[in-house]
Amino acid sequence: TKRNVATEDFDHPGFVTPIGKVRSRGFEFNLQGELTPSWNIVLNVSHARPVVLESTGEIPAGNLLPYLPNTTANIWTTWALPEALLRGVRIGGGVDWASRGNLYPGHSSSAPAYAIASGFAAWETAIADHQLTLQVNVDNLFDKRFYNSLDGQQDYGIAAVNLGTPRRLLVTVRFKL
Repeated sequence: TKRNVATEDFDHPGFVTPIGKVRSRGFEFNLQGELTPSWNIVLNVSHARPVVLESTGEIPAGNLLPYLPNTTANIWTTWALPEALLRGVRIGGGVDWASRGNLYPGHSSSAPAYAIASGFAAWETAIADHQLTLQVNVDNLFDKRFYNSLDGQQDYGIAAVNLGTPRRLLVTVRFKL
């Protein structure tokens, strides 16, 4: 249970106001394992129902906190290629999923559920007793358009759609001294 959780201030668009008291109940499940010495997998699932217990603002007590997904999940895997094939190379990828966002009380709009795939390839080697790692990550591999959240109150004709990050390529170089 938390007090003074920030939510939109519909009288002052672009600002937030404390909502009162919110309780979130649910579960988290995490599973991590090594399927083979070179193949790892991670699975996470979270489900929570954030309910407004005491209201100081726009969202009446007893309603779910709007715009948040109740359930999120992801699965990731990594595989270190055999040294005979490519020494020091790892590849991996996974999917992040979020359920539809909670509705604002009395409204019919919410952010839809989405699933986003990402991947990476990395190469590690030693140079004079120092570790060099080169890695390429691709987030949102299929460049899916998705909404992190949908905000706004229809009474004011205001709607803000928060778009998720489009495909992104990130190249990193690490050298440990």
